[in-house]
Amino acid sequence: DHTEQKEQHQRFQKLFQRDVEDRSAPMKKLKASILDQKDEHTLQSVIEKNIEILNEMDVEELERKIDEAVDYIKKARKIYILGARGSYPLAHYLYYMLKELRDGIELLISGSSDFTDKLLHSKEEDVLITISFYPYTNFSYQIIEYFSEYKNKIITITDKLDSSLANLSDLVITGENGGKAHTIIPAIAILNAL
Repeated sequence: DHTEQKEQHQRFQKLFQRDVEDRSAPMKKLKASILDQKDEHTLQSVIEKNIEILNEMDVEELERKIDEAVDYIKKARKIYILGARGSYPLAHYLYYMLKELRDGIELLISGSSDFTDKLLHSKEEDVLITISFYPYTNFSYQIIEYFSEYKNKIITITDKLDSSLANLSDLVITGENGGKAHTIIPAIAILNAL
């Protein structure tokens, strides 16, 4: 029994270590690229990388998905917007912009005491827009799961079609946030189009 507990503990440690490494990998790459950079024209380099990433976006497919998202938004009684950790600024930006255009916009904030009250008043004709890039949060997953159980339409803006969050969503809009450069510019372009 003691040997089995020890093996379980070792497996847990390996899983935890792998999770920590996976979560920190993008920032390690970013830090390494900053330290290795000898270019005097940093701004120019960043602009060029972002232009390259934007040019690689599948605009036709994104247009189709954005049109579908706009249709959900138009029909919604209320729109709940969710973004945690590094995605929170994007969620807040979308919240601010949509609030200027219509009523019934709610921002769900992890750790705030009123988000459960907001969820209690949701109805089936409401829409959840989730913005979440790797590493995904349990909070985001739980909120999506909640809305999914109540048959709400769920729009997820994320980096991968096969993410755990995307699997519970009705519509997934993907925007690069890593790879060639750590950037939120594609996500901002998608939010501006919405």
